[in-house]
Amino acid sequence: MLSDQMIQVLCDGGLTIRKGAGQEDISGDYTDYPQVDTVSNHGTEITLKGDGETVKVAVWTGEGYTYAIQSDSGLSRGAMVKLAAAVA
Repeated sequence: MLSDQMIQVLCDGGLTIRKGAGQEDISGDYTDYPQVDTVSNHGTEITLKGDGETVKVAVWTGEGYTYAIQSDSGLSRGAMVKLAAAVA
């Protein structure tokens, strides 16, 4: 159990994946993105933030944890949702 803690995985290509206890946004990215959308993927609401062409941040909650994916270069919407599904 990750009570009051967070784990972070740094991946090649500027990709960061986080999981932490609670319901707060743990992405660490405070950029005011021009496009913010919420999509539903198998009952999970995922907030996607980006510039309209790529998604830089995905944040969602489940079972008492918050998850976040951040991509320095950005991913396509479909790729980010697919990655989020694999993480959860």
